[in-house]
Amino acid sequence: MVSAQAMIVLQPHRSEVLTYFERLVPEYRAYCVSVSKRSMALSIESCAYLWYLCDTIKARNVVDLGSGFSSYVLARYAAEADYPVRVDSVDSDPEWLDKTRRFCESHGGVGSFMLGEVWEQTDRRYDVIINDYGRGAVREQMAAIAVRRLTPAGVIMFDDAPNSSHRHDAARVCGEAGLALLDLYHQTVDEVGRFALLGARL
Repeated sequence: MVSAQAMIVLQPHRSEVLTYFERLVPEYRAYCVSVSKRSMALSIESCAYLWYLCDTIKARNVVDLGSGFSSYVLARYAAEADYPVRVDSVDSDPEWLDKTRRFCESHGGVGSFMLGEVWEQTDRRYDVIINDYGRGAVREQMAAIAVRRLTPAGVIMFDDAPNSSHRHDAARVCGEAGLALLDLYHQTVDEVGRFALLGARL
């Protein structure tokens, strides 16, 4: 089982994430106007938790599978950290990847942007992974790859937990990798009921 101390860190009271939420509001609004519909973007609640998570565990290597506003969140985390952080953003669509890159750069964020087939040829390991890559079977296939890229203490965040197929697949890949699957409903639920899950080492 995940230790009680780890549970407190990984499933904090929502008030502990509020500061990150408030700091993201201006850029999130700009993103939803200029780049993506809010319904398509990772929720600001999940983005705030992602920043909280990286900051709390002092992640040094992070990757966004399925580029978007979460790429900006990771880039901003890296820019404000007082230690070096490597940020990778990965997507299957070159045009979308370029949109993400341009948004991040215009708001002071930097990172490495690459297509999925290129990333899959690397052997990088990560402290934090967020999987929001594509849809359906494509996302589920990426989840199986992603869990093998975690550092020993690494964690993986799964978006769109209300989707039963994604939820069941997250449970499967985490079980196969020896990860506990934590419910982040109270930390990440948004106004339409979207929330995330987190895979963490036993």
